[in-house]
Amino acid sequence: MSSHLGIRSVIVALAVAGLSLFVTADAQAGDKDTKAKIAVFTHSGGFKHGCLAHAESVIKAIGGKSGAFEATLLEGYKLKPQEIDLSFVTGEWLAQYDGILFFTTTGPEEIESRLLNSDQKGAFLDFVNGGKAFIGVHCASDTFYHWPEYGELVGAYFNTHGPNHVPATLKVEDTEHPATRMLGQEWVIADEFYQFRDEPYSRDKLHVLLSIDVEKTDMKMQGKQTRKDNDYALAWCKNTGKGRMFYTALGHRDDVWENEKFQAHLLGGIQWALGQLPGDATPSGSK
Repeated sequence: MSSHLGIRSVIVALAVAGLSLFVTADAQAGDKDTKAKIAVFTHSGGFKHGCLAHAESVIKAIGGKSGAFEATLLEGYKLKPQEIDLSFVTGEWLAQYDGILFFTTTGPEEIESRLLNSDQKGAFLDFVNGGKAFIGVHCASDTFYHWPEYGELVGAYFNTHGPNHVPATLKVEDTEHPATRMLGQEWVIADEFYQFRDEPYSRDKLHVLLSIDVEKTDMKMQGKQTRKDNDYALAWCKNTGKGRMFYTALGHRDDVWENEKFQAHLLGGIQWALGQLPGDATPSGSK
């Protein structure tokens, strides 16, 4: 076991070091003592992804390597569903951060219903709409199904997915955004590709950054197709009040977290959400 962890640590270190290929000078945050602070939630009231510890370490590493942010790892993945206690999430607690990152699942309604009360939910929305950042990764869309305002914030709720080992060709819909400009016109990668419910997902509300190119992907290999509009978006962003929201559905597999392009994609999205880098957030449906 220790040998396996040692090898993984080397792989992560090498992959993070390789970020220099993708992180340009304008991505550096400047003064190390005043870098942004984000809190990382990996609490799992439902399905617990096996990559959560790995994901936390990569998020912390890319923040430190780039100088863009400092990540507080809450290590929520270590808790059993009945042990999760988010009572610390108050307006005062949130105020110490510039952004919040969710890689979470809330699970059944009886678990979800006790995680945040109405005052906490209000404080959370005020935090983002007041000018701060929210970043959602992968299963952040598989969270708080009974809190409609959260669904509107993230932009979509998870519906289903196909296999997690079959590559797809992703269309880069905005080649100039900080989260996607390192990817070129397309990106071929294997991961667990989410499909989303019809509501609240809408291109009239979201600036779509990545989607499955259905013309270049064998969709029969991607599981049952559930969207009549054939729109399989995977990453997007939007302005919300005075704040910003970035979401990427990628990140199920360990090797995706070790992928330099994914790390750069995530870093660019975080920096955009923090307001460190400019990027378009015009809803795609209005273009």
